[in-house]
Amino acid sequence: MRIIFYLSLLIIITSCDTRDHQDFYENGLPKEVGQMRGDSTKVGKWIYYHTNGRVKYTGIYDRDGKAQGVWKGYYDNDTLLSIGNRKDHLYERKWKFYHPNGQLSFIGNYEKDKRVDEWNGYYENGKLESRTLYSKREDGETTGVYQGFYQDGSLRGEGLVNTQGMQEGLWKGYYKSGKLFNEEPFKNGRRDGQFKSYYENGQVKQLGNWVNGKEEGEWNHYYNNGQLEMTQFYINGLPSGNYKSYHSNGKIAQVTTLKDGKMDGALKYYWENGAQATDGFYKEGKTHGYFKVYHTNGKLNFEGEIVNGVNEGPWKYYHNNGKLKSAGEYKNGQQIGEWKNYLRSGLEYKIKTSQRLITIIPHKKPMQQQI
Repeated sequence: MRIIFYLSLLIIITSCDTRDHQDFYENGLPKEVGQMRGDSTKVGKWIYYHTNGRVKYTGIYDRDGKAQGVWKGYYDNDTLLSIGNRKDHLYERKWKFYHPNGQLSFIGNYEKDKRVDEWNGYYENGKLESRTLYSKREDGETTGVYQGFYQDGSLRGEGLVNTQGMQEGLWKGYYKSGKLFNEEPFKNGRRDGQFKSYYENGQVKQLGNWVNGKEEGEWNHYYNNGQLEMTQFYINGLPSGNYKSYHSNGKIAQVTTLKDGKMDGALKYYWENGAQATDGFYKEGKTHGYFKVYHTNGKLNFEGEIVNGVNEGPWKYYHNNGKLKSAGEYKNGQQIGEWKNYLRSGLEYKIKTSQRLITIIPHKKPMQQQI
């Protein structure tokens, strides 16, 4: 009996023993200040701080360490961020949130941490940005019907939200004209299902699938005339596999492959006239290997070796008539040694960079002109 008595007394003493507590950031400024029991339970008034020393939020804990009463949040310049009530650690009754300029941002009611009744959002100029009406469904769950508005009052978007404010089901966005902008499905606040976006003329702009908040499978982009612009494949949210893009005239613009979101493998670009623009390779997102770029008339523009995205070794540049324009060497992406330069006619010239003058070699009396 004595053992039980002493243990009970020890528990009572421990629970009543409170001490001042302070925690600090690495910069030496306070992080949190309040009282704490011997069992590390927070009690009484607590103040939390931003890293610049300004108050972040304040509130009161009861003897059981549960947040109670009015709690306030602040921006790091002391401007009020939020104010509302908590009961047994949960959000209750009316809460208000504010923009940094002091204008009301959101206002609504909580019931045991869940949003209920009407919630309104506002732009920084005070105009209505959104309205959400919460109601209970037949299965007892509460769902909110959301409407977002442009500043002129026209409908911007609509859909369903859960009591945590996360998007659910099919959401629709609209242009100011009222035309459909996009359709995207949500599940627990994450995009999940087929996504569609539209041009204002009604043509499909994008089409693809989301799985648990990440792009998956084939995604297609279209021009506003319905012509295919790009086809891209995704695996777990990262571009992977074959990639193709097209000019508005329907001709191929680019062909490459990607791996884990980075270009990896052969890369070919084409001009709108169908002529090849580039011929080269990528390795883990960087150009690598021998690279060629062509003029629109099919003539070679320049060529040389690239190592992990950096020019190396001999490089040659050409005029669009096919004649050599310049030639020299790179090391670590920087030009080294003597570079030779040629006019479209084939005449060699030297550039005096200090005077920014061109000297034409073949003439007995060098002809000079400013560039």
